Amino acid sequence: MNVGDLVKHKYGTLHGEGLILEVLHIGAGNVGDTKSCRVMWNCHGHITFHSMTMQYFEVINECG
Repeated sequence: MNVGDLVKHKYGTLHGEGLILEVLHIGAGNVGDTKSCRVMWNCHGHITFHSMTMQYFEVINECG
């Protein structure tokens, strides 16, 4: 998953879609560790921002 990818929640717990805004690297020594991301989430016209673990997302459309 990369910045700009359109994602959905794998298990349907969160309805709607999200756009990955930032990939968060956990810890200074884990530069390649991309387990979390910041997502702009849209559900029924309501937009929120979340920092979530990437394991719960599934890519709908890749950017680029």
